[in-house]
Amino acid sequence: MSMARSWAELVPATTSPSGDAPKPLPRQPSDIPQQRFATAFNASPIAASIARVDDGRILEVNRNYERDFGWTPADLIGHTSLELGFVVR
Repeated sequence: MSMARSWAELVPATTSPSGDAPKPLPRQPSDIPQQRFATAFNASPIAASIARVDDGRILEVNRNYERDFGWTPADLIGHTSLELGFVVR
């Protein structure tokens, strides 16, 4: 089985109002790296988070935080690692 995929398989299609065959929707080239990153981030087998460099405030977490530690995204997002006790001064 070939893993190669055609452009039509990768790009969502839409049907025109006249009922013509589906046509690929245009995509911004910058969307593709973001989609790949989001897929990898969410598919990671470990708990992963994204935080701002300047203050350590958590911006995003994957679902494995809840699986591994019981912390929901609402428990973590918007807080700093210091506030959560992840870092000891």
